[in-house]
Amino acid sequence: IDAPRAHVRIDRRAATRSAVVDYEQGLDLPELDLPTLAMPLHNMYFGGVTAAMYEPGVGLTGAADPRRTGAVAVTTP
Repeated sequence: IDAPRAHVRIDRRAATRSAVVDYEQGLDLPELDLPTLAMPLHNMYFGGVTAAMYEPGVGLTGAADPRRTGAVAVTTP
């Protein structure tokens, strides 16, 4: 959830409508034959994710993405 992300988009403004790889700093990209654009870590451009998981014997856990100021609260009865 907290890991750096990448997104491939088509630059429709370019005459060739070429693909561009936008990525968060901290992501080690392999050498690409496409133009790239580095963005700050945890950039809101890459959206947000939340997750919940239940494990017997452990209980409920949750995680929230800091890109969208996510938060998690788990309460017990």
